[in-house]
Amino acid sequence: MSSLARQLHKLAVPGQSVRYDELLVRRHSLLFDAREAAEVSNTSILSLALNGLDELQSIDLEAFEQFEQSIFSEESKTFQRLQQTRDVVRSLDDTLERFLRRLSPYVLLKPAHKCLEWLIRAYNVHQCNADALIECVLPHHETNLFARVVQLLPLRDESSRCYTDVYM
Repeated sequence: MSSLARQLHKLAVPGQSVRYDELLVRRHSLLFDAREAAEVSNTSILSLALNGLDELQSIDLEAFEQFEQSIFSEESKTFQRLQQTRDVVRSLDDTLERFLRRLSPYVLLKPAHKCLEWLIRAYNVHQCNADALIECVLPHHETNLFARVVQLLPLRDESSRCYTDVYM
């Protein structure tokens, strides 16, 4: 472990499950392998997600329009879940759960995958909203997508906790 990694490890926020050295090497992703995902910027992923959201809105505008100015906003690129208050995180979780419920009928479509990629990158839904994510893809349990989503979940590590768990 490098000196910087050791220093960051000492400064780690309680409940934070992502290690600094892990972030340098790989990122969780639905669309890319871990090393590719580490090279793709948040701006690129958000742009990809906005393209997917536009495509979903062309299918069902009413279901997805409300999320464009919240979880897919330009400001979401700099959102840091661990630095938010309990109320902000709970509101975010409610919004993410509503989005995932609405996404479920369309989750096999490529535009949905683009949106999920952003939710994984920006909000760690695979860790912090795993129940809602599974609920979203469970109707499609016989697909490759379901298997890929399950591979993202921190099922083996009981110490993986999100910021919201600290408040519970």
